[in-house]
Amino acid sequence: MNWTSATALIAALSAAGAATTYVLTRRPMGPTEIIAEVRADMDTVAFEHRTALSQLAFALAAAEDRDNKQLIAEVLTARADVHLKLRDRATALTDLQRVQSLQPNKVDLQLRIAELQSAA
Repeated sequence: MNWTSATALIAALSAAGAATTYVLTRRPMGPTEIIAEVRADMDTVAFEHRTALSQLAFALAAAEDRDNKQLIAEVLTARADVHLKLRDRATALTDLQRVQSLQPNKVDLQLRIAELQSAA
């Protein structure tokens, strides 16, 4: 084996080692990170609605496990936004009404709900 083959082999093994280390040591995303990622991707051409809804379902389950009402409301609001992009007003309205039960005094939320109800 000449020195170029050895250098290529060392570079390949180093890259494989770095990739393995990244996969094994990365921290799993929590609900807050999932919401941020979905919101960042929402206006891109490559936005995958099903994937976003799946991720938000995971985030909602985690928020409910923690019994964190604020986080539950944030996940439901993000999910409602995805449903609105899919033109599924009924499901979005259901999510926003659930948010309203958690945060009854939010005027902007009440306005959003009223807007969706009047458009139906």
